[in-house]
Amino acid sequence: MLNAIWTKHTLKFKQPSGTSRGTLNIKESWFILLREEDNSSTVGIGECGLLKGLSHDDVPNYEEKLAKVCQNINKCAKDFQQTLLDFPSIRFGLEMALLDLKNGGTRNLFPSAFANGKQPIPINGLIWMGSKQFMFDQINTKINAGFDCIKLKIGAINFEEELGLLRYIRSEFSDIEIRVDANGAFQPDSAMNKLEHLAQFNIHSIEQPIAAGQQKHMARLCERSPIPIALDEELIGIKTESAKKQLLEKIRPQYIILKPSLVGGFASCAEYINLCNSLNIDWWATSALESNIGLNAIAQWTAIQNNDMPQGLGTGQLYTNNLPSPLEIQSGSLKLNTNSPWKIEPITSDGVITILGRQYSKDQIENLKCDHPDIGDFVESWLNNSDHLKLQTSGSTGIPQIISVSKNAVAASAAATIEYFDLRQNETILLCLPTNFVAGQMILARAIEGKLNVVPMSTSSNPAKEIQTPIRFAAMTPLQVFNGLEENPEKFDLINTLIIGGGPVNNELESKLIKIKTKCFVTYGMTETISHIALRHITPSNSKTYTALPGIKFKTDDRNCLVIRANRIREEEIVTNDIVELIDQQSFNWLGRFDNIVNSGGIKFNPEALEQKIGPLVRLPFIIIGVPDPKLGQKLAIVFETDQNQTSYIQTDITTIRNQVTRIEQPRLIFQVNSFSRTENGKIQRQKTIEQAQLVKGLPED
Repeated sequence: MLNAIWTKHTLKFKQPSGTSRGTLNIKESWFILLREEDNSSTVGIGECGLLKGLSHDDVPNYEEKLAKVCQNINKCAKDFQQTLLDFPSIRFGLEMALLDLKNGGTRNLFPSAFANGKQPIPINGLIWMGSKQFMFDQINTKINAGFDCIKLKIGAINFEEELGLLRYIRSEFSDIEIRVDANGAFQPDSAMNKLEHLAQFNIHSIEQPIAAGQQKHMARLCERSPIPIALDEELIGIKTESAKKQLLEKIRPQYIILKPSLVGGFASCAEYINLCNSLNIDWWATSALESNIGLNAIAQWTAIQNNDMPQGLGTGQLYTNNLPSPLEIQSGSLKLNTNSPWKIEPITSDGVITILGRQYSKDQIENLKCDHPDIGDFVESWLNNSDHLKLQTSGSTGIPQIISVSKNAVAASAAATIEYFDLRQNETILLCLPTNFVAGQMILARAIEGKLNVVPMSTSSNPAKEIQTPIRFAAMTPLQVFNGLEENPEKFDLINTLIIGGGPVNNELESKLIKIKTKCFVTYGMTETISHIALRHITPSNSKTYTALPGIKFKTDDRNCLVIRANRIREEEIVTNDIVELIDQQSFNWLGRFDNIVNSGGIKFNPEALEQKIGPLVRLPFIIIGVPDPKLGQKLAIVFETDQNQTSYIQTDITTIRNQVTRIEQPRLIFQVNSFSRTENGKIQRQKTIEQAQLVKGLPED
């Protein structure tokens, strides 16, 4: 099984580089990092060399597509040559990563004399557009560096000045091979005239004299031009072998330029080469401003093609922050120095967090905050110099509060969950809880500590409807789970493991959960424990027992309330108000809240236990509470959640309760409320609810 993530690296030009399409200052590159599930130390790297404004796959959803490829890597790896026809740069990046991984993650994709450092590849010296003096200086530098072939970008300055440059080169260096690249700058009606002027300087070839897509005009030029014509941009967007054949047969160029990033990778280039051989068309390969990762792959592939022409592979020295590599340029040739190491840490070192398959490093936090503001804010606080985080309580038992917790404790809590569920690097973890509360923040902490891939969804009442890809681990509130099972039950087939917290899981929801394939757990925890410290397995066992996470131990106090020892999270014991039946130091059955206990005339009632007993008997949602009574201290009361159309159910439900439970357990006061008061994460606030409830009637003390 494969795991894949992607990361982004922005290459910075040493100096602005001009083309007929504009001046380049930066070049964005995307990298696929591919690993075997059981061997995370070996990584295959593929570069997705997208060129803005030129690539066929320069589309708004490019990164979304790249993320889906990484999320579904095992399927994509089998059929990407067909399914990624519309995304040639991703197709090439994945092809490169698979080859690299297959060969041990050493960046040796195609063994050859070049890859072994013994046979250099002749290349052309690239001259960028600019002022006349700027281009003069480049030409002299390249020629003095030993280049026998130079390639000039033309079409940006005055044509007469460009002819002057060529005249100078020929007067000083009569034997040098000159190629020119117009990048489609000429107009069809004046192109032939310009080609005739260029021909006087013994030009080897001209790349793409007119803009792509004018096949009739291009065919006429190729037939009549005094200078051999090479197709470049004309090949972009040609997806199938039959379309390639049709293009070449119609235009009949003298050369084509193969840029794997733009035409869909090595397999696609091989189709072009086979067609060229049958049509007597020559070719050479050129990089598309990739980093040294992509350049190395293209050079190694070119080296095994037995093509002796100078190749366009001299772009590795363009950037200030290229990835240091064994590639070197010596005397007009590209050489691989096997004694020089790769330094790929900028893209392979562990990032801080991975979102939708994209790995963000420490120096990309501003990008993260732009892409995912809430997540970025948390990660920024995680990385700052403070030893503590500020977390907000849910407010289920009082006013929400901001508390300060140790980052080490948060990390320990996250590690316990990762260990319990055996979550592995790059597995997907769903984020559908607010990141301004503990539950959502712990999802991010687990992702950081476990190097997990976060898949963000909305924090709506039914985030399941948005799930498109398999999810290894998810956390939801009972309301989110209930709505999801009601509206989109099929989505839960995509969730392997689901924890449910933030409120009680009632009998109705449990009955739904035991029917699905997802492994479901109810959590036990509180802000003082940072997150859950125990879990109850609903499916498939439907257990009533909570089991401790690693490093957690339990005991009870004289009230039979749970006492928690969590050394990795905090030094002191946590004394709770949860009444439990202690089974052993690692497990307990939860019975109710001590602070909810109703003391009526000296008899203590556990409202939660009564709710469990009564729940299956009635139709309306309800809670049991205690209300002040001058004689008994407190009276048992029941509060129904109902609208005006359901008030008739109250009497029926009360009759059922009176017939099924003992007289002493029967509520003596009946209230109704349109809607229970709840916290943001769905917990019922009992005191607020009774303050808003309307008394229906009291029952006689028979």
